[in-house]
Amino acid sequence: MAVISFSKFGLILSAVLLSLQLIVLPALAADDPIGTGDEPAASAGETDGKGSSTNNTTSSEAGDETAPAAKPTFLWKATKGGDTIYLLGTIHGAMSQFYPLPSAIDQALDESKHLMVEIAIDKVDPSRVSKTVHELGQYTPPDHLSKHLTPETKKIFEQFLDWSGGTWEMYEKYKPFYAASMASQSKRWVTESTKFRSSLGLDLYFLARAREAGKAISDLETVEQQLHIDADLSEAAQDRLLRTSILHMSEVESQLKGYLDAWKAGDTEKMEALAKARTKDYPELREYEKALLDDRNIGMMNKIKLLAKTKPGPHFVAVGAAHLVGPAGLVSLFENDGYKVERVTSDAMNSTNSAVPKLDNKIYQERFKIWFPVEPRRLSEKDTVRYEAYEPPNGAYLVCVFTSPTEPRDWPVPPPLMLDKLVTIFKPDPGTRKSFALQGYPGREIECSGPALTQKPGGTAKTSSERGSQAGAASEKKSGMPGQGFGLGAAFSKVQAKDVKAKIRVYLAGRRFYLLCAVGGKPFLASDNVSKFFDSLELLSN
Repeated sequence: MAVISFSKFGLILSAVLLSLQLIVLPALAADDPIGTGDEPAASAGETDGKGSSTNNTTSSEAGDETAPAAKPTFLWKATKGGDTIYLLGTIHGAMSQFYPLPSAIDQALDESKHLMVEIAIDKVDPSRVSKTVHELGQYTPPDHLSKHLTPETKKIFEQFLDWSGGTWEMYEKYKPFYAASMASQSKRWVTESTKFRSSLGLDLYFLARAREAGKAISDLETVEQQLHIDADLSEAAQDRLLRTSILHMSEVESQLKGYLDAWKAGDTEKMEALAKARTKDYPELREYEKALLDDRNIGMMNKIKLLAKTKPGPHFVAVGAAHLVGPAGLVSLFENDGYKVERVTSDAMNSTNSAVPKLDNKIYQERFKIWFPVEPRRLSEKDTVRYEAYEPPNGAYLVCVFTSPTEPRDWPVPPPLMLDKLVTIFKPDPGTRKSFALQGYPGREIECSGPALTQKPGGTAKTSSERGSQAGAASEKKSGMPGQGFGLGAAFSKVQAKDVKAKIRVYLAGRRFYLLCAVGGKPFLASDNVSKFFDSLELLSN
């Protein structure tokens, strides 16, 4: 029988605490040049981040005990034969308040082994894009933009240049479709108008989650294919595209909000109407709509079916939401191809453990209630507080609460991605990653064993970005970690078990991370007490 020593438990806990400092803090300090303006007030999925609570009523106590009705999501499940393909409509830019997503979506990704996206934009080579733009988006001298614009479009473009401070020389070598793209990204427009960040878009969110979990990732298209969509338009369509892009530039933010609202509500009719609004007003752009949506949808479906035969499933497809809706959308195309397609409903972000055990749950000052089998010991270190308890000789319990110094809306990535980065440092056992929600707050669960329990804290954190590593090293030096002042206590040296494992759950509520951990042998982790410990957590309202 192996003895779990004090030093081993100390390393486990040190890894928990140090991962918070090495992964979360450096990530929050990352600089993001876009979206620095004020954003709307925190949604129901966020707390105010203040360090105290004057209300000890839980959300389950304060609200109606009847569970909210499930809502439609922008996720469909397509099955045929032995194939399972999840079809998710994404939004390419968002705000931090857009998260957390309905837990059914994260759970579908957890279940899937293969992610398909339009383009893995986190791995796009800028030099390749530049080369393609040079080939497709520029005129051959002495040809130039103003020569190809209608008088009306030229007049509108000159007004735009006066407003933005641009010059003809900045645009003359580019074709109308690329000039429209450049105009939408003009410095004044970006800094004055938009609160949405591409870095918070769903595409990057799912790519990051899939890479953290080691899933296979496939592109449905190439950079060249996407640029050809615009480049191959007729000159008349490109002229109209440039003109309407400028005329409706001030509406971009409201349109993006419309897309986000439709996505949140699962409103397919509104999403389709928004996607086709320009064509309704400008019939000349029907050529563009067909190339942008209808033709690509057919190509995407064919590529999805091909890739599904080459890699193990289930498969998770994440493409722009407009590609899924309408009679020419992917949902209809898969139905017409003989697939059984079902809409996935949301659990309205309810806790997966909605039946909280009626135990003697105590309220702790960090705004949570939980049941321990024995009285825990409370320890505090800067922004982190932990509660630890043990059942010798079987195992140990830990609750760790970490408060971020910044608000989630100021983070450079979707807040739930912090959870994925945090659990990855423990090297989860294959197949143990799970996603769910508690009272509307996102959560992750893993199990880990072997080297992950005894490795030196910070060992995996140094595989992150260089800036994160430097910040982590400074944090480690400043705090005195690893190994100083973070042991679970001499009492844990009495714990004995075979095949030591750890079960970890972590939730994000506003600025606070709540990490629950049980460590022991397999019988201990399967015990009623461990189940009660994890299922009894309640986060208190403000």
